Amino acid sequence: MSWQQPVENSVDSLTYAISHFDGVELDLRLSNDGVLMMHHDDQTVDKTHVETMTADDLDEYCDSFSSLLEKKSFTEPWQEEGKTVCIELKSPHPRSGKGGGWRAGAERISHITQMLKLVNNHLSELELPEGTTVAYSFDPRFLTAAKRANFPHPRARLMPYLREWGNSKMKRVVAAPSFAFHSLPRLMGKHKKWGAPMVPCALEYLTGWTRWVTLGKTVGLKGKQLDRLTKNRKGYPAFVWPSRL
Repeated sequence: MSWQQPVENSVDSLTYAISHFDGVELDLRLSNDGVLMMHHDDQTVDKTHVETMTADDLDEYCDSFSSLLEKKSFTEPWQEEGKTVCIELKSPHPRSGKGGGWRAGAERISHITQMLKLVNNHLSELELPEGTTVAYSFDPRFLTAAKRANFPHPRARLMPYLREWGNSKMKRVVAAPSFAFHSLPRLMGKHKKWGAPMVPCALEYLTGWTRWVTLGKTVGLKGKQLDRLTKNRKGYPAFVWPSRL
């Protein structure tokens, strides 16, 4: 029998992944009626903004966060085997009119704060080992929202900042200067200053030619580059994606 890869961010994909790897990452968006839905892109395949649709409308496009937590095949490895779950909160596309639209500001903070409170409400029903849950977001207002929500789990802001609008290529072009300016040691220093208990980073900081583009100390996963990483990290946790098999 041939194996068929499940849909990204689906209950099937995440329950499969957590049984085979040390942890998983999932993306959450807030539906128009205040339900956390697991969806990466700002629009559905029908080009409708996720945040403008109700949970019932989204049922044919994605699964809810609560439906994932109902699966013991997902929660038990998280609770009993020390598996890690990284939760990325997605901000709405400005064109959707949600979270303050193009002006964002205080409304965006309120939007993310609501999401974090909902996440915490769901997780409070589970007995999770300390440090096995991580929340992060590219939104510059995320840490302010986490403080306002009194979110009890480790959290950090993702860098370099990928804005909510534009195609993936344009997003990376705009983020390139920030990537180049922050070597991984610099990135760790910034997160420590922000009070984050860990640093999330892309694999490009550690492997391939891209790590040589960054200003500052270059680190890697082999030889002297690994020694330099270990020396600079000083035990500071790092969450790296994507993983290789």
